[in-house]
Amino acid sequence: MCWCDAQAEIAPNYRLMLLVLALITFIGTQMMLSAMFPYAELGSVFTIPASILSTAVLMYLYYWLIDNIPPLEKASFVLGVLTLGGIVAINVELHKQEGSPGVWDQMGNYIHVVQNYNSITCDTVNEPINSRRANLKPGEVERYVAALHRCREIIPIDGTYALYAVQTRNISNPDLIIHDIDEIPQKLETSVERYFYNFLEWRFN
Repeated sequence: MCWCDAQAEIAPNYRLMLLVLALITFIGTQMMLSAMFPYAELGSVFTIPASILSTAVLMYLYYWLIDNIPPLEKASFVLGVLTLGGIVAINVELHKQEGSPGVWDQMGNYIHVVQNYNSITCDTVNEPINSRRANLKPGEVERYVAALHRCREIIPIDGTYALYAVQTRNISNPDLIIHDIDEIPQKLETSVERYFYNFLEWRFN
């Protein structure tokens, strides 16, 4: 078997492998976004098909480029990595949040809060967060989680304080009431908030 024949056998396998990786990347990204940023808009019934279509277009473009532009065939691996990265980026961009900034903006807010951690005041822990996460100010939730961490030692644990500054007399979910500061990360509502709190624990302790 000549070298050319070996290359011809490898090529279909590589194409299939990239197709499988693209499918895994798409499903994994959707699962991660749903878990970490659950407050998706009702319009997600349209954005998910748009994400599927965008992923298919990217894959088609990848195969077309390496088939029709010879120099790119030699860079098929790099182009494949860029294609998978594009799938992630498009899915993140299309994952819109109801009443909240987009995922990219939230990531930027988390970075900004970490950079300004020492300027966060403890008054923030008493600022209520809209339970529906509607009309939030940029960085509002991120600052609140950081304030919980920075001021955790002074948060009342006698049953008078609930996460997101919900009034305990009118509280609909008693699980938000804090009885021990170690409960804070466990009772935060979203995965990304819990991960962020634990990151602050690692970064500033």
